[in-house]
Amino acid sequence: MQPDPDICYAALLARDRRFDGWFFVGVSSTGIYCRPVCAVRSPMRRNCHFFGSAAAAERAGFRPCLRCRPELAPGHGVLDVSSRLAQAAALRIEEGFLNHASTAQLAARIGVGERHLRRIFQAEFGVSLLAYAQTQRLLLAKRLLTETQLPITAAALTAGFGSVRRFNAVFLQRYGLNPRGLRQKVGAKPGETLSFALAYRPPLAWSALLAFLAQRSIDGVECVEETSYARCIALTHGGRDLVGWLRITHAPARCVVNVTLPADLAAAVGPVLARVRHLLDLGANPDVIDAHLGALAADQPGLRVPGAFDGFEIVVRAIVGQQISVAKARGVLARMALRFGTKVDGAPAGLRTTFPRAAVFAGLTPAALQTCGITRLRGRPSLRWRARWWPGASRPSRWRR
Repeated sequence: MQPDPDICYAALLARDRRFDGWFFVGVSSTGIYCRPVCAVRSPMRRNCHFFGSAAAAERAGFRPCLRCRPELAPGHGVLDVSSRLAQAAALRIEEGFLNHASTAQLAARIGVGERHLRRIFQAEFGVSLLAYAQTQRLLLAKRLLTETQLPITAAALTAGFGSVRRFNAVFLQRYGLNPRGLRQKVGAKPGETLSFALAYRPPLAWSALLAFLAQRSIDGVECVEETSYARCIALTHGGRDLVGWLRITHAPARCVVNVTLPADLAAAVGPVLARVRHLLDLGANPDVIDAHLGALAADQPGLRVPGAFDGFEIVVRAIVGQQISVAKARGVLARMALRFGTKVDGAPAGLRTTFPRAAVFAGLTPAALQTCGITRLRGRPSLRWRARWWPGASRPSRWRR
């Protein structure tokens, strides 16, 4: 994407939050790139260079602003088919996929050829897949150094760097500052929990979003209160199975949501934050949505399409929810979680267990599913779907495709 310089500069002067994350401005007189909502004095037009992504700005030699912090900017909303594919690849990269896999494996995961993915990704973001991944690693490491008290070695490895030496060299080359210097300058405070801010383009219909999630919440796995959403989570990262919890609250004055999670999940911060963005649809452009909804959005501007924290969980929800009410489906899912999920110690009140993993479902029999209230007829697609998510699992021969 090539941003229009005149439109971008007008948005920069107005500090228009609708453009936050759609472009970044590099200022040649300072060598720094910013979000269009940065509170610093507006630069002169002749010193401004506009980029469609943070990675493109860094490739041009600009360093991220320490005030507006480009790593906090919301992502792009999806547009056409090619854009959706590029966005899907970007989401996997933000989750750390390329930290342990190749671009060919990423293309296979997206479902396109590697050459085609490289081409559409370059057109969408203005940089290669590897350059985008490198920028995401640096920005995540910067967040960890700024907002947590993780040791520098742990921050480097968590962000996806193979060695501290390589991390120090790239960080110094790109940002002109060594990691230890940034840590001393910011002075993050230690604690038992970690908190991160995720920005969005206002408005955000937070109450409507919470109401949607509350109506479909699974007892013991999720807890929706008047102003917050919390849930237990389970994910595999770096070859390790991790369980924990997270809580999301809204800070409308700053146009961010705050995500709190236990320090035990520090190693998986990148994937967790990427999934939260997807869950809340934080990359959406509310102006476009409201314009299409018209009068339907008049009373609640900022409506979005809630996503999912875990794709496999949505598959199970869809199967269980066929031809029964939402309330009955919630009961079945809650029993599944209680019997087959993983208990989470130290979780906030109302949270007890994770939703069962695909690996757990792979070992279940139809009879085990029926004890949770699911019919034998719906047990069949559940077992067939598990073959896709866990192809190496053993299962009765009559359920094989």
